[in-house]
Amino acid sequence: MLLQCAMFRDVLAEYDPLTGAFTTFYRKAVPLRVSSAVPQGLFDILGDKRVLLYRLDGILYLDVGGKSMPMESLVVELGPRGSTRTLRVLVKGIVAAEVTYEPTPFIEDEDFDFGVLIANVSRDKRRQSEMFSL
Repeated sequence: MLLQCAMFRDVLAEYDPLTGAFTTFYRKAVPLRVSSAVPQGLFDILGDKRVLLYRLDGILYLDVGGKSMPMESLVVELGPRGSTRTLRVLVKGIVAAEVTYEPTPFIEDEDFDFGVLIANVSRDKRRQSEMFSL
C-alpha cells in the first residue's frame, strides 16, 4: 500500500502490513510509480518510532513502532512534557504504546504535528470512518 508522509508531501512509502516491509521514496524521483496511486494512509517519525495511520480492508489502523491496532478501539492522549509531547495510546485503559517527541512549531498544529492529528482523529468516529475511504 502507498502511504504519504505527514510532514513532507514529496515523501511517500510503500508499506506491506503483512510483512512490515516499509520503503520510503521521493515522489519527484519516481513520478511514474505514483502517477495514479492514491495514498491509503499517512506516516511520520515521532521521537524514535515510526507511526502509521492507514486503512486496510475497511478498518482504520494506528501503528506505533510496529504495533498495529484498530483505531476504533483506541483512546489516544496527547500531553505536554516540558518542551516535548507524549502520545499515549490506550486500549481498555491500558497503555498499549507511548512515544515522546518534539513537536514542530508551526501555526496549525494538526497540519504539522502528526500526534495532534492522531489524537483528534481518535476522538471523532465520523472522521475515522471517512479517512482514506474510497
